[in-house]
Amino acid sequence: MRRNVFLPVYIIAALCFFSAQAGALNLDIELNAGGALAMGATDNPNATGEARPALGCALEFDLYLFTIGSLEVGFSAGMEYSYLTLHGVWDIPANAVFLGSPATTQKTDNSYSYLNFPIALAGRIPLGDNLRLTLRAGGFFGYFLGGSSDVTYSTEIPGVLENGTQTLDSDNTEEWDYGLHFYTGLDIFLGGGLWLTTSLRFDLGLADTTVNNALSSYTDTHWSLIAVIGLKYGF
Repeated sequence: MRRNVFLPVYIIAALCFFSAQAGALNLDIELNAGGALAMGATDNPNATGEARPALGCALEFDLYLFTIGSLEVGFSAGMEYSYLTLHGVWDIPANAVFLGSPATTQKTDNSYSYLNFPIALAGRIPLGDNLRLTLRAGGFFGYFLGGSSDVTYSTEIPGVLENGTQTLDSDNTEEWDYGLHFYTGLDIFLGGGLWLTTSLRFDLGLADTTVNNALSSYTDTHWSLIAVIGLKYGF
């Protein structure tokens, strides 16, 4: 299963190789890293959350195929490592666990690691001799690598709801995520085909990330906003 995760990596490398061999000289390769915020969303009416730090790094490829006026248009693909931390509060009403169980409040501090593969349309607009704007809009799919959940209850139920740290894996977290991917970056020319880029990357997860059980049958999703700095090389 995990070997199949890296299939998009081989596809991206092959596209870049054959594009270069065919003489497509409008290829940008970007390596970046940074951090900002992550948060979750749920349809559980008794749950709330707060934004927490997120980190990410990415290797991305933009291949430009044609121009419309001053706008260069093409497609983008790549791979991203995404580390998300989330805080949640869930007010569990009495009798929700079993008849006679007391009301309790669950607080969780979770961490998630994903390997994401974005695929998007790309646009590049020159703003001057040494400055340009890069835009991407599309989607992503991601593979869950692992995580943990630090859980506390205001009232514990021995053997059922207990404080402690829980490993997040395929038993309680869906292996695959997908959603929308957006990017905007400002490129500053350094010379010799090399550019310094500062950008914002927004990934909006649409897939339910939690494996449902008897207590929780809600839809939980993640989003992240990452501010990154990186280097870009153009062919």
